Amino acid sequence: MEKEVGKLHKSSHLWVLRDYSRHRARLGVGQAVKSGEFTAAGHRWEIVFYPNGAHPETQRQGYASLYLTLRSGGRVQCLHGLYLLNANGGHRGIGLFKSCSGIACLGPGELSGQRQFIKRSVLESPDSGYLREDCLRLRCTIGVLDCPFPMDHPFLRVPTHKKGGDQCKSLKEIWSSLLKEAVRCKESASALLQRELLASSISISSAPPKGKLLESVIWRLSATKLKHKTKDD
Repeated sequence: MEKEVGKLHKSSHLWVLRDYSRHRARLGVGQAVKSGEFTAAGHRWEIVFYPNGAHPETQRQGYASLYLTLRSGGRVQCLHGLYLLNANGGHRGIGLFKSCSGIACLGPGELSGQRQFIKRSVLESPDSGYLREDCLRLRCTIGVLDCPFPMDHPFLRVPTHKKGGDQCKSLKEIWSSLLKEAVRCKESASALLQRELLASSISISSAPPKGKLLESVIWRLSATKLKHKTKDD
């Protein structure tokens, strides 16, 4: 019998990072300030912020880096959003709920986020409204699957390092994985993808907005209605 994929259990956490200027001055490239552990969606997590970038290249390009890391034991399959809030209630960040390059499959200490999260010049600009009274406000939203995908599922994105960059599959890799899965299941790729997405409650759009890898794949599969023939056909 086919195993049904369950719903997402979502929780949010707000981290107020105080004394930004002091952290920025004392921390070098690859050094982070951490939120401290918090519990969300039944697991323990920590937000990790690199004011001078997680890597030398990121630092040279003028970016700050932001990640989410798992602190509790075992592997967890999740979607997440990491957002920097400004004075007007607006936010900037990354969210895998509506645009997923894959469901993050995190083990203890592994990171998921973005090395080029925001330019420091933008972050520190008075016009941006992000830095208020030398504080940053960062919101993290986490959704954990109560019935996980198999570990070899094409939607899963497993970090390769504990201190990595942006471990996202390329469009070519996702496309190839989906086609192989469609052949194995002996059904159309578009039907397979729609079934999996409906089961996991992942929100998708009908067109491929720029930079949204998985949505682009969905759009292309639906548009071409690609089918795979088997020996029984």
